[in-house]
Amino acid sequence: MSEALSCLALSDDGHIVLGPGATVTALDDEATRLLGIERALPRAFAEIATDLQGWADVLRAVAEGQRTDIYLRGPTGRRLLASLRRAPGTGHVGLVELRDLDQFDYRRDRALGCCPRSRCVRRSKIAPGPISPPSAACRPR
Repeated sequence: MSEALSCLALSDDGHIVLGPGATVTALDDEATRLLGIERALPRAFAEIATDLQGWADVLRAVAEGQRTDIYLRGPTGRRLLASLRRAPGTGHVGLVELRDLDQFDYRRDRALGCCPRSRCVRRSKIAPGPISPPSAACRPR
């Protein structure tokens, strides 16, 4: 594993590095865990099969070289964000970054000083907009 990939392995996010023609050149352990796939490195991105809702949109966007973000949902309710990024100076997606949104919410709440979700009155998960400061019910005791 290259030094750059070793550094990415420190992240809570999953990473799939793609070369020209959507060939998979690297796939980290977190990506395999989030996608629920085997560690074996597929040759083509299109060969990655997962039961996440929205995965067909990811496959289509990679094939079209789109830089975009796509919401994914697992059969157990797990919420993921797939961020597709193009390599500079190319027309192909060079990186697919997978983020567990529930884990992100937890870390954001902790950073804002909010209590665990079970004791916290929060704005709707679906409501767009800026992050508001924690409410009185969320302030640390």
